[in-house]
Amino acid sequence: ARYPFVATKDIASIVRDLLEAPTSQGRGVFEFQGQSDYSFAEVATEIGKGIERAVEHVAASFEAAIEAMTGMGLQISQSARESFPLAVS
Repeated sequence: ARYPFVATKDIASIVRDLLEAPTSQGRGVFEFQGQSDYSFAEVATEIGKGIERAVEHVAASFEAAIEAMTGMGLQISQSARESFPLAVS
């Protein structure tokens, strides 16, 4: 699968422009898309280039990801545990 990743600096620029010159659209949801869609493997490769180290994307189930993150000491709230599967489905 491929996803429309957007750089945070690009989001910040758009939000700044909206705050400085509000549009007639008013309040609501604004959807952002990058110039291209990327797979997680492609994103991992680009991150690796940036940090000059090999980075590999490893697909994992939601349950395995939670187990790995909590095993590293990350605390994950119950609401995050309940909402995350909805965000990635």
